[in-house]
Amino acid sequence: MRILALLVLSALMIGYALASEQTEIRFGEVRSDVPGSKPTFSEHNRFVIAPETLYGLIVEKPSGEPFTLSTIHYIPKQGRNGQFNKISSRMVNAVGSSAVWMKPQPNDPAGLYMMEVYVDLRLVTTIEYELYEVP
Repeated sequence: MRILALLVLSALMIGYALASEQTEIRFGEVRSDVPGSKPTFSEHNRFVIAPETLYGLIVEKPSGEPFTLSTIHYIPKQGRNGQFNKISSRMVNAVGSSAVWMKPQPNDPAGLYMMEVYVDLRLVTTIEYELYEVP
């Protein structure tokens, strides 16, 4: 019985590792976004609160297989250290790749933000990033 449990657990861990390896996630600032081509991307996690700032993530499955993508955003509450508002995105069906772009709004609070990324209803990563104001 114990061997069977170990085999099942090993198979689940191998399956999860294979699924994770097949998904590539990049997060950063979009430098140019020309329709029909891949965006130019600078990977980092600090973004200025300005109208021209565009940032987000690209999720790719090299095999080109279909997948679902959804995110949960944790936005700091104005004037309340350590407290967040939680906002869920709608689930997107994609084939091969998908992206989530965001633009900071003038009233967005400066501070640390978090985004949970779900692929095929499985949490694959949590991204922490910062929005800041230029004096």
